[in-house]
Amino acid sequence: MAGRRNIHSAGAELCSRVWSVGASGSGSGSGSGSGTTASPHRTAAAHRHLSYYPPPEPFSTPSTTSSSSSSTSSSTPNANFSNSSAFPAPPISTLSTFGADSHLLDRYLSHSPTSLTLRSLLSLGGSPGSRPSSTHLLSSARFTATELPLRLARRVLAFRNLPFIVGSNPHIQKVARLYAASFMKIASLRTVMDADANEDFTRELERMVEDHRENIPTLARGFLESKRYMSASAISAFLDGAIHSRIGIRLIAEQHLALTSSHTQGAASATSVGIIDTSLNAADLIQGCADFVHALCETSLGCAPELKLEGDLGSTFCGVASHLTYTMTELLKNSYRATAERYIRRGGEAALGPMPSVKITVARSRKHLTMRIRDEGGGVPPAHFSKIFEYTFTTASSPSEEEQEMSALADGGGMAHPSELQNTSAVGVDVLSQMGAAGAGVGGGMGTLAGLGYGLPMSRIYAQHGRGSLDLVSMYGYGCDTFMKIRANPLDER
Repeated sequence: MAGRRNIHSAGAELCSRVWSVGASGSGSGSGSGSGTTASPHRTAAAHRHLSYYPPPEPFSTPSTTSSSSSSTSSSTPNANFSNSSAFPAPPISTLSTFGADSHLLDRYLSHSPTSLTLRSLLSLGGSPGSRPSSTHLLSSARFTATELPLRLARRVLAFRNLPFIVGSNPHIQKVARLYAASFMKIASLRTVMDADANEDFTRELERMVEDHRENIPTLARGFLESKRYMSASAISAFLDGAIHSRIGIRLIAEQHLALTSSHTQGAASATSVGIIDTSLNAADLIQGCADFVHALCETSLGCAPELKLEGDLGSTFCGVASHLTYTMTELLKNSYRATAERYIRRGGEAALGPMPSVKITVARSRKHLTMRIRDEGGGVPPAHFSKIFEYTFTTASSPSEEEQEMSALADGGGMAHPSELQNTSAVGVDVLSQMGAAGAGVGGGMGTLAGLGYGLPMSRIYAQHGRGSLDLVSMYGYGCDTFMKIRANPLDER
């Protein structure tokens, strides 16, 4: 029993010394277990000094730590134990927010962004073909300055929610830091109240658009290196969200930049409001895409199918020309490549006569514009059809003797390898690996991710962003029908 009492006494004395040392370290107390009672402030400081839970964030900056200490020393004793917790909050650092201020980030995350429609953007730009007034321009600037930080904050949050080892990848972290830096810059700008403030604002928007130009290929390289730590479905879900968000952010930013340009130089056309055209001719856009893809296919494979365009060729719709241009280019690359490859494998003109054409039918209803692309490229194998919208799979037929014969024909006949047109020579090939090796990037216009497995999923996202849909029907052994439907008139949106 005496031994136990000695142990307990020694333990009590040790605790007393620890607390007294903590108290003396934070103030002028002398204490060494003399029985003096430390002040509440000193006791709280000692408690904080000895607390290891919650753990502090690693690599917290000295300025953050010092500000935390100064705020504590100036607070009242009772404030040290506020929020019903015996353990004070750890020092806050920007490590886990990729450089963004966590308090500012939380403030913007507490609000939801406005649902983005072409109708809402049109309402901020004035009449089609007219020069936006100063009132319209400032309204657009304030809308843009309000919406962009909300959307950028959610991108930063999405990167924070990635597994730690994935978020630590240098390529992924580079994009995350770009979003965090853009968020801080846009959120910190002064309110746009006049033309001078708008000039500063548009300068930052131009820089932001340029800085984020290569985000998608950079992310792809990052996920290539981190794919063992995330499932294909998780990667697809993240990229779907990233691309959806990217489209919206760029649409808002580029619309205001175009309105600013129209305010000083006049509208781009008699039917445009910023980058939105209220009377786009679908047939003209499709023909331009087909001409581009035809030349690409002919250069790469030595031959190309002709386009047969039919239906409501005079129909128009309201939208962003670059969105339909990108989508149609990607879809036509699939059809042209598949048709040309199958035609060559089966003997070409000597055995089959003229190459089957690619047919596009345009139909316009009161609310929707629908386009059907029909090809005779052989279709998609049933075993792979469920994977055609995944980023890690391609859309071509699986490798076979025919594929090897095709490659031999290409090498022996002086033609470029089919992969130079579209690198989709095998379903199941790891597209992220192809992208990492190719170093491809997304610029503007046509987009250069084509052929790396991104064409179909990105085209579907563009269609969905326009309140539409993209569906593909495969008749294996014959060809595919691809249906794209978009909202024809945003004024009908509810």
